[in-house]
Amino acid sequence: MADLRLRFPGGKRRALTFSYDDGLPSDVRLVGIFDKYGMKGTFNLNSNTYRPEDGEPSENIKIERSTMWTRAKKSEMQALFSDGTHEVAVHGISHTPLGNLPVYEAVERIICDRVAHERDYGRIIRGAAYPNGSFSDTAVEALAASGIAYCRTTTATRSFDIPKDWLRLDPTCHHNDPQIFELAKSFIESDGKDPMLFYVWGHSSEFVIDGNWERIERFCELLATASDLIWYATNIEIYDYVKAFEALIRSADGTLVFNPTSTDVFASVGGKRDVFIPAGSTVTV
Repeated sequence: MADLRLRFPGGKRRALTFSYDDGLPSDVRLVGIFDKYGMKGTFNLNSNTYRPEDGEPSENIKIERSTMWTRAKKSEMQALFSDGTHEVAVHGISHTPLGNLPVYEAVERIICDRVAHERDYGRIIRGAAYPNGSFSDTAVEALAASGIAYCRTTTATRSFDIPKDWLRLDPTCHHNDPQIFELAKSFIESDGKDPMLFYVWGHSSEFVIDGNWERIERFCELLATASDLIWYATNIEIYDYVKAFEALIRSADGTLVFNPTSTDVFASVGGKRDVFIPAGSTVTV
């Protein structure tokens, strides 16, 4: 039976995604950088912590360490994410850590946040990130009960493995990781056969406080040079694509593959040749 390995859209072996927390005024500049280089990200918002609409315009706020968690207005976030390019995800209605909460309270905080985001952004919300990185088996149970498909931790792996436990989704690294450019070089130059996911997380206000906006700009510019090798996607796009690949059905002798999903899928046969498996179709491999 032929070895069938995941390939991303276009037959690409690599995928890149970003995850940024809290809904901050500096998200506007970060989204501008992502858009400039064709990157896509997921923004984890708290639906009950927006700044009042009659408050000071974001462009007038001086971000310092004491004010680095000043939130954006809801209207600012709605305008920023109105075209659907970037994903909006759950971060708990008021950023309360989920790790020590009983299931019923964690479910309430997740569901209320999800309902508010779906109303405010007009889309189905299925992703999340743990507030303060705090999680537990109880939190995972609450997320699953709330219809959440994946939830990001803050535990860096410095690897590019495809996630297996999506409700304990560990990122590759934070954007301030001292090894990030070394990892980027390895990611681009790898000649292996396995699929690779580079997952970066952080808070956009950190670029303001650290004075290093050029770091994320340089990173995106570097990864954009390999657009022929990398699929740039949101967290939920990657989740859905991987699940579509995992849903493929093979014949007893492995020569036929049926794609029962609505997503076109690419796969590598033995790491030697790629095959395209359209949604609802059966192909010979």
